[in-house]
Amino acid sequence: MVSTYRLKADDVSETLLNAIKLAYHDRQIEITVQEVEDETDYLMASGANREHLLDAIKNIESHSNLVDIPFAII
Repeated sequence: MVSTYRLKADDVSETLLNAIKLAYHDRQIEITVQEVEDETDYLMASGANREHLLDAIKNIESHSNLVDIPFAII
């Protein structure tokens, strides 16, 4: 079983630790902690990607260059 918990360090609590203990009982587990990069910062880091995203936002705001995808029930 694999579980991923994404939260702020300040939100780690005894309740969370107890939930992990309850889920995994006596099994051996490995806990890895890594800082998560903000998705927006990541996507805006590339100049070309930033320009593409900002153009897409302008298109949405101006209701132009949008693609209409018809809804179909299969």
